[in-house]
Amino acid sequence: MKPLEGGKISPRQLYTLLVLSNLETTTSILPSLTVAIAGRDSWLTILLAIIAALPLGLLAAWLGRRFPRQTLIQYSPKLLGKPLGFLVGVFYVWFFVHITSLVVRETAVGFNLSVLPQTPPIVLIIILVVLSATTARSGIEVIGRLAESSFVLVLFSVLLTLFLPLNFAHFEYLQPVLARGVLPLLPAVLIPLGLLSEFVAANMVIPYLSEPQKAGRTLFFTVLTSGTVILLFTIIIIAVFNQTAQNLTLPPFQLARIISIGNFLERIEVIVLAVWTVVALIKAAFFMWIGMLGPAQLFNLKGYRELAYPLGIIVIVLAILSYDNFAAAVSFYTPQVWGVYSVTVEIGIILLLSALALLRGKKGNTLRTTEN
Repeated sequence: MKPLEGGKISPRQLYTLLVLSNLETTTSILPSLTVAIAGRDSWLTILLAIIAALPLGLLAAWLGRRFPRQTLIQYSPKLLGKPLGFLVGVFYVWFFVHITSLVVRETAVGFNLSVLPQTPPIVLIIILVVLSATTARSGIEVIGRLAESSFVLVLFSVLLTLFLPLNFAHFEYLQPVLARGVLPLLPAVLIPLGLLSEFVAANMVIPYLSEPQKAGRTLFFTVLTSGTVILLFTIIIIAVFNQTAQNLTLPPFQLARIISIGNFLERIEVIVLAVWTVVALIKAAFFMWIGMLGPAQLFNLKGYRELAYPLGIIVIVLAILSYDNFAAAVSFYTPQVWGVYSVTVEIGIILLLSALALLRGKKGNTLRTTEN
């Protein structure tokens, strides 16, 4: 039988796709969230999150390689049994559909706050979802190529935003280090750890890698690259805005607004906003692809592309119901809510499945499903 997804992507495309997905949320609201909890030491929470996420990324890659040509949805029932494996698959798919709705809402609110204050959020949400669903319907190969072709532009924008405001930076704002000790930092680590651990999306893509043996290296450098960029953004934002960083909406956008070199390089926040929109669309399309392929595999459907626009309607409804403004979003992205939620779904599932694969000696050499 013809496989549900016939596309293939390279490890480099998976790397760019995961890095861009990580950067969307982590560079939009993460610095404000961590500064609100950890203060000037928030950069240390990013560092600790990177250290914790690196081995988890390698573990996720190992699990994907242990079950070649199978996604997490397909090998979960083999390890947990059909009822529990089905339930884990549902939670996994729900998580990425939910994150898609948050991404869409964040982007719409970002436009309202920056350049389109009079435009109803619902209009922006519908446009973003239609574009994302159409891209997701094209398959993982198209999404991977889009991420790869956009990567250089995004990297250039990131470097521009990081280094041009250095003349406004006061690195003494980062001192003293650990004035309150280590313990107050630990809850705050859950926020960046949950965002960096979105690399578990790769467990739906590894079967479609042209070189699946490079999955471990790909996830390792994904976490390292994403974490480093987030770390640098956090340091620069604290050095420029000090404690007021916790009150900023879209800190990188605010960072770009202060850039002014002579009379010829100003207002580059428009470039930052445009790049951020592209990254948001890529992430939403990628996660919608997971939200389409996952149910198709759960229910043994003959195709998944037909689910694009029905799923889009669900995402629109969730985006409308999610929150009204960035202040409400902050109440969600807390260690008690987002931290527990993300760690349970992302890290919890990977640790559980990996432990069972080791204990039971399970190894998927063949795929006993409708997708060969």
